[in-house]
Amino acid sequence: MIVKKIKAQPRATRGKTARVTALIDYIDAPQNRRREEKCVYAGARNHLCETRAGQQTEMIALAQEAVASKDPIQHWVLSWREDEQPTTAQVEAAVDLFLDGLGMRAHQALYALHADTDDLHLHLVVNRVHPDTLKVIKPNGGFDLEAAHRAIARIEHVQGWEREPNGRYRVSAVGELVREPRRREPGPGSKAGDLEARTGTTSAERIAREEGAPILRRATEWADLHLRLAARGLRLEPQGRGAVLWVGGVAVKASRAGRECGWGALYQRLGAYLPAESVFPPDERRRESLRSDRPETAAYRADRQEYHRAKAQDRAALQRRQQAERQALRDRHRQARHHWLCGQWQGRGLQLNALRGAIAVVQAGERATLRDRHRQERAALRQRYPRFPDYEEWHRDWRDSGSDASAGGRPSEPASLSADGQIAPASGEVGIPRASPTSGDRPATPADGLATEIYRRHFQDVRSREGNALDRSRVDAMIAVRLRVTGHSRDEIVATLANGAPTLRDPEEERDWPRYAARAARYAFGPAGDREVERLARYREPWRALESRPAQRLPREPSPSWS
Repeated sequence: MIVKKIKAQPRATRGKTARVTALIDYIDAPQNRRREEKCVYAGARNHLCETRAGQQTEMIALAQEAVASKDPIQHWVLSWREDEQPTTAQVEAAVDLFLDGLGMRAHQALYALHADTDDLHLHLVVNRVHPDTLKVIKPNGGFDLEAAHRAIARIEHVQGWEREPNGRYRVSAVGELVREPRRREPGPGSKAGDLEARTGTTSAERIAREEGAPILRRATEWADLHLRLAARGLRLEPQGRGAVLWVGGVAVKASRAGRECGWGALYQRLGAYLPAESVFPPDERRRESLRSDRPETAAYRADRQEYHRAKAQDRAALQRRQQAERQALRDRHRQARHHWLCGQWQGRGLQLNALRGAIAVVQAGERATLRDRHRQERAALRQRYPRFPDYEEWHRDWRDSGSDASAGGRPSEPASLSADGQIAPASGEVGIPRASPTSGDRPATPADGLATEIYRRHFQDVRSREGNALDRSRVDAMIAVRLRVTGHSRDEIVATLANGAPTLRDPEEERDWPRYAARAARYAFGPAGDREVERLARYREPWRALESRPAQRLPREPSPSWS
């Protein structure tokens, strides 16, 4: 799990009422900002009112009591992995464990579970004002993020979620929290990593680290350094009090490639800077794909390049036309002023000033009308060309649409989230989910009994190997990957999970099983599933043999207690 503390933006903070209202409006209706994101479950802690509006008013009133605190409201986000789907009971238990970890079990809290196409995440709004003492507390003495990471480790241990690779804390075998040593792995920064995830290509910073850094470390003189960098499509230039490494047309600080690559280290080792004899053209360096071995990568790059080319052309055309219209209006206004104000006005100063004022008013209105129209045209262009999806989103939509990778082409519409949530949206009172569908709503298949038996065999095999510590949604994600490895289609996997999973669960567990199964299948056929299929391909024949064994009696697994 991942935890984040969302800080209030100073410019957006207009007071406690506006702060609470904006937060609750967002967590209850996220689709107003992001169309693909929806609230699927909501709840509250330590409120007298049962309605959401009343709970919001209570939180505002209590926050107003803390006159010495400008912002006593905290906004936290807890995210599960793509292959994890918590139940409503697990969400409620996670809220309790998290508030306990922060020492705010008695404080007001409003929360909502959001589902989008990638993962499930919980938005938690907590009031730091104690309802009895009216004092504003500082969780963990002000080190609230540290306490939050400890609470996340507890939630992962109790509910069986997978730990993040760089998690701060873990729970030992004896149940004690242990802080993991910090390990700083070399690699690109957060912005460069986001760029790679968004475009599927190597970032300039990664190229500087992997290709430029070894050259800078081994260099013995400036001339040799420039020649070796040029052979890689790179060049080094001093800038300000440091140096930048140019990767094509992108500048990267030399120090980002490593401590030994900074300007000070180079100056001490090589002496005074000597420029290169010839400048390497910055646009001759091309970035390689991070996934060059996959056939759909070329289709993604072609789609993205064509999208941005069309966007740039339309934007340039719009800018040229609007500039021409502005110039034409200025010329027309100049001619109008010359026409009306020419002649002799001596002795008629009042009339001249009145005419000038009338002309100014008319022309100001025409300029305002033109500005409004241009603003609407730019907004329409931005709406026509939204952000191009990153590789993970594009790859998922490409999978859903069944496109041919060699043909390329961006799916006309993204996959709808409504078919992939796993918890029914709240109905009626806040925090009460809609009843789960009956067995008749599950995907129909001619071999429901066989699909259920295949699911039960895989479930028993996973439990025998991994034990009972794993959450069941993670087990089902593993089963979905196994079924893909053995050659089952996506529809068959959805039907197998939707029909098999309820047979080994508590009958009172509230799930929308078709949506739950569809989300697990989406994971199996997504980028993470691709990597798992490649890693587990050697088990294809044993798992096929497992599916063809004689049927065995498997008892229903008891439900765990999250108390």
